[in-house]
Amino acid sequence: MLVFLLFSPLAFAGVQIEVAYREPADIFDIMDSVSQWWPGFTEVEYQKYWDKKFGSDEKDKELFKKYGSFREKYYNDPDQKEKDPLKNRNGFFSTLGSINADPVAEAFYSSSSMAEAFGKLKKIITPKEFGFLKDFYKHFEPRYSQLTTESKKVFPKAVTLVKKSTSRKGIREYLERVADFYNVKVDVTYTVIYVWWPPLNRTYASPTGKYLVMRYNPIKHSKYDDSDIVMHEIIHTISAKQSLKQKKTLTKEFLNKCSINGKMESLRILEEPLAVIFGQMLFIKQFIPNKFRFDSNWYSKPWISMFAKLSMPVVEENFKAGKSINDNLIPRLSKICAEAVQVSTQLAK
Repeated sequence: MLVFLLFSPLAFAGVQIEVAYREPADIFDIMDSVSQWWPGFTEVEYQKYWDKKFGSDEKDKELFKKYGSFREKYYNDPDQKEKDPLKNRNGFFSTLGSINADPVAEAFYSSSSMAEAFGKLKKIITPKEFGFLKDFYKHFEPRYSQLTTESKKVFPKAVTLVKKSTSRKGIREYLERVADFYNVKVDVTYTVIYVWWPPLNRTYASPTGKYLVMRYNPIKHSKYDDSDIVMHEIIHTISAKQSLKQKKTLTKEFLNKCSINGKMESLRILEEPLAVIFGQMLFIKQFIPNKFRFDSNWYSKPWISMFAKLSMPVVEENFKAGKSINDNLIPRLSKICAEAVQVSTQLAK
């Protein structure tokens, strides 16, 4: 088993970032999504590629079914159950519960070998489940190893590239200021892990608690420098650490002028636009200015991209002045939101 790790680590006044390739994480992520134990949470593109390349017989399907029951037992994020942001303790912001929701995934993500991962799992699952998992991975090893062979050859270069990019002078101070903006004073530890992804014309980054899983095809995407995606997800991790009282207060302030609650997923309304502003727009503007284009499509969801553009000048003004998210910013953004909703209503007539 191999682990390629570039770790200095980047320490930013309470924010610690690690960029790595770990084979156990790669194996876990492939098989977790191929099993499709939770459609929408697991990525269906893995299953499509797997079935086309390897196929799945009845024994495979039986193993996937048992695996799904096992995963459901140990995944627990109570903050996902309440959809109303006025009742959810996190309001419009990243959920605190997601940080420790998936101990099974964390055992693989945090390990440098499968033996180490199983050693951690042995402490939290039953002996019968432990035996099943060992058999599960042994059964599929001849197939998934064909994919991870590509990863082991190529991903160390991608890790080096992103590590160098996220080590630019001034990023330390930038993340310190973002944490101050959110009034976050506690430690934030974040690990960026590269894993195998089918050879599609897109990549996929998935935040999972304390980890950002960078799903890239080793051959097709290994030369990409997506440090802005890394920064975007770090912003979510910082945001999740806000006090619950602050999250609730800011959510109510935002809804005071803009009645958008229930019209889209709650995290898309304010959390994602702010992550776009800090993790992409302001980050790129300051550190990769030749890549900055204000009129870019900053996010695949129209509301998030548009509202980030509308809000950026106000947020940037607040940020440059050394103010926090509590300094009359949310009421100002609420007014912008209300006007955008009014326009959309008129256009729909």
